[in-house]
Amino acid sequence: MVRTDFIHRVLAIRSNDPILHHIAPLGLAAAARRCLVVDLDQLAPRYSEHTLRDLVDNGLRAVDLEPGPGVAVLANGGISFSDAATTIDRLLEVWGRMVLRDGSSPHPFRVLEVEPMLPQPFAPEHADLVQATGRGQHPGGRDMLPPLRRPQIRSMLEGTIEPRWRWVRAWRPVWSRSWE
Repeated sequence: MVRTDFIHRVLAIRSNDPILHHIAPLGLAAAARRCLVVDLDQLAPRYSEHTLRDLVDNGLRAVDLEPGPGVAVLANGGISFSDAATTIDRLLEVWGRMVLRDGSSPHPFRVLEVEPMLPQPFAPEHADLVQATGRGQHPGGRDMLPPLRRPQIRSMLEGTIEPRWRWVRAWRPVWSRSWE
């Protein structure tokens, strides 16, 4: 089923918080229902054994061109966006929607920053979205993601995400908002 209310096909996301940097792309992708997460961060912990580097070096396989439902992840493997741009374009044609975990490699896509909501003087100043770390927090005019429970974080770190979670549902408007 194609979602016509989505205006973005590709969004990149990053965080200075290592846990959010790992799980935010998964939440954003799960909100799109069928989406591919491509890791552009060469230094971050891997999502999977299957890598973008493998696809660039060895070519796309039939299984890479037949997306299933839900979220798929592609680890980086030590390759820059510019070296993988053709492969990423082909994957986007097939998947239709993609989340990039932003790294140091420049690319042409909008990068959203998500940071935890911390008390002053540590509160994020320039984040596009803030992650609530407790109840009763006020985002100061920015989009706020609801708090996560430890079991949810653990599940996502182990590779499982549930699209019905309130946290995942909170990502849905991100796809249809103008971020310019």
